Amino acid sequence: MAEVKRYQKVIYFAILAFCILWCAAILIAPLWHDSPGVRGTISEYSYSFFSKSCHQIDDRSFHLGLYKYGVC
Repeated sequence: MAEVKRYQKVIYFAILAFCILWCAAILIAPLWHDSPGVRGTISEYSYSFFSKSCHQIDDRSFHLGLYKYGVC
């Protein structure tokens, strides 16, 4: 079995952390939609960030409760 080098582990965990944050942001957007303060601001930024890659049309999006996901 080949030895895993330290830089390979660092790259792996960096990509893993990015993917976890990406997926969390998709779910945080509808969960924190009506929250006051920092949570509401994070939700707004999530929707704004994902709007660059997703149409976010209400009728064509999946919803969590009353609010659509950050991406469809």
